[in-house]
Amino acid sequence: MRRATVTDSINCDVVIVGAGFTGLWTAFWLLELNPSLDIVIVEKEYVGFGASGRNGGWFSALFPASLDKVAKVSSRSDAVNLYRAMMDNVSETGDVIQGKSLDCDWRHDGTYTFARSEAQLHRAKDEISYFRSWGFNADDIDLLPPESVPIPATNLRGSLFTPHCASVHPYKLVSELARYLESRGVRIYEHSPATNIKPKRVEVLDHVVDAKYVVRATEAYTTLLAGEKRTLAPIYSFMIATDVLPPETVTSLALNGSTFADLRNLVIYGQVTKDNRIAFGGRGAPYHFGSKISASYENNPEVSRKIFAILREMLPDIGNAQITHQWAGVLGIYRDWYPRVSFDKESGFAYAGGYIGDGVGSSALAGKTLAHLITQTLTSLTDLPWLNRPIRRWEIEPLRYLGISFGLNAMTLADYEEKITNRPSIIGKLMSPLIGH
Repeated sequence: MRRATVTDSINCDVVIVGAGFTGLWTAFWLLELNPSLDIVIVEKEYVGFGASGRNGGWFSALFPASLDKVAKVSSRSDAVNLYRAMMDNVSETGDVIQGKSLDCDWRHDGTYTFARSEAQLHRAKDEISYFRSWGFNADDIDLLPPESVPIPATNLRGSLFTPHCASVHPYKLVSELARYLESRGVRIYEHSPATNIKPKRVEVLDHVVDAKYVVRATEAYTTLLAGEKRTLAPIYSFMIATDVLPPETVTSLALNGSTFADLRNLVIYGQVTKDNRIAFGGRGAPYHFGSKISASYENNPEVSRKIFAILREMLPDIGNAQITHQWAGVLGIYRDWYPRVSFDKESGFAYAGGYIGDGVGSSALAGKTLAHLITQTLTSLTDLPWLNRPIRRWEIEPLRYLGISFGLNAMTLADYEEKITNRPSIIGKLMSPLIGH
């Protein structure tokens, strides 16, 4: 489906720049709270072009900043409230998806995070102790012994399990959200790049969209806007998908709708799709000097091979499965590794982003929060400690390149260190405060 392009000036109540999860969920909740609003969404490419349509399909409750870090800028109770809101967000969004009949392969079966070495088991035990000290119980996160883990991962010492995660087909979800919004009267314009975004006014293709409220929902692509090069760091994450697995293989894997990962330092993530493929992804791609974003960076066979090798080593029961699809998406990271939701009541300007790879769930909560702020519907959401935080800009180049590249390589080195020493990595411990923990 090809949507219209902006061809004239427009007046509306709310204009949203970006047709990914943040923008679409903001529009969704605005209509839920005030159905009379005239809403316009403008998108440079097409609905779901960015990370929203390319991710690993984890609708999780993960928040990149630790409870300690959140409490440091707010309070202990505020930190718990934010984490609880993220957890509740999973089941509440599932209710919305089912209630609105959004066809997106939603399955709410939790996630297993395997401990596959003594170092990882040590980290799992520490994580359980940490969450218990904050009042979270086994219904939120638990450490299962190997015999209670249904998935035949190799070298299994145990597994963390949390029910607060669902799997979803991300591109289906953005497409379904857009379809639903258009059925409610929202105007979505594709191939309509915003060249200037400011309060009350967005310039698009030599035309102007005037609105009382402007929402910037551009995530990592914010760095392409004038004056925003150092606001976020764009980092690529890669995905592969296997061919369709035989039914007996899917049964032996016992994944059902659960997502899975392990406790290595370098982030990985996977799920079995509704059509019985394994979709599996991870970090490890290089940061590009000057925060550059390019389609040419999305094809990196070496990274894809490494990701596939990890999958094969973790789940050898996939047998002779081969890669049939590979792709990449770019995610945004603030300098302090802390996602944000921002709204200025006087100017009507709002934005959200910096989800650091956990944006499928975070963006839904961010969009809901923005909608409450814009409609002045005061709830517990409008008091969460990710609101209106000041932004610390990234360093200038080449310092930015050197720092980010060092951080990415350090996580790989930390895993090698643990493989050799069989103890939690010193490198990982040193890096932890730099990445939000």
